[in-house]
Amino acid sequence: MTTSSTRRWPIPIRGADSPRSSRRGDRGFTAAFLTEFPDAVDMDSRRAQVERGFAKLTRRAQECGRLRRDFDPSDLMLLLPANCAIATEDTETALAGSRRLIAYLIQSFQADPAPPLPPPAAITPVPRGLTNARF
Repeated sequence: MTTSSTRRWPIPIRGADSPRSSRRGDRGFTAAFLTEFPDAVDMDSRRAQVERGFAKLTRRAQECGRLRRDFDPSDLMLLLPANCAIATEDTETALAGSRRLIAYLIQSFQADPAPPLPPPAAITPVPRGLTNARF
């Protein structure tokens, strides 16, 4: 029998064991840069590309039976602010908190028998500059 700690997702999740590794030294620089230079990066095009890729990954994980059927790609908008809130801590605490949050979330997304979720919410992306907002 495979335990949840030894199970592997059939689709590798790069960085899942090292969340936010590419942003370790960021500490708000990206948000500040994009606020000051809003046209420096085509965020709409990049966001659309990421959304398509995430939808494809979601579909593949559901088709192979590892991701709950009622997970919707739009649920990502619920998850990002939770991880962003952790970023206000010092680097070591933020990384530890982020790892724990991601572990909880990955476990909750598994397709093991679970009661259905309420319908997905139509949440829009967090506006630039508000990524460190407190809720």
